[in-house]
Amino acid sequence: MSPHLKTEYAPTDSLSLHPDNPRRGDLAAIKQSLECHGQYRSIVVDRRTREVLCGNHTLLGARALGWSEIAVTFVDVTPEQARRILLVDNRTNDLATYDTQALVDLLAELTRSRAPDSTTPPSATCSTSSPPSRPQTTSLPPSPRSPRPAPASSSSSATAAWCAPTPATPRATPAS
Repeated sequence: MSPHLKTEYAPTDSLSLHPDNPRRGDLAAIKQSLECHGQYRSIVVDRRTREVLCGNHTLLGARALGWSEIAVTFVDVTPEQARRILLVDNRTNDLATYDTQALVDLLAELTRSRAPDSTTPPSATCSTSSPPSRPQTTSLPPSPRSPRPAPASSSSSATAAWCAPTPATPRATPAS
């Protein structure tokens, strides 16, 4: 892998979901987060196959929102390294824990400060305007491998506190 990571923008339709991704994400929650906060970290993609190693559900959410581009960090890895990255990215999240009191305090603070009118539903506080345009990138063909479909998911009302708009959040470009 490269010692220097670089963020690029790639067409969403030029990337493939990794067919062996074991994670089943909450697509509705991810879409809501992308709508509210934009994309604040790159997805990680195997340069050789153009398969997503980290961020498969972020790519699905961006596509569902009509984004034509997404921020990507390409990595040059062997097939075994790619599978290890896929596994460790998902598994390390499972091993993490929360400081319960810090979580309660943060959620309480965000709930209090999220909007002047606390009856405003979270979806109404999210910005749905189009983000600024990014330069178009060269479109490359998607990987020939077919991803396994992800199961349908349901959004949790727990996203209400953290889905208030964030000022001047960078987002990838939606499709025109």
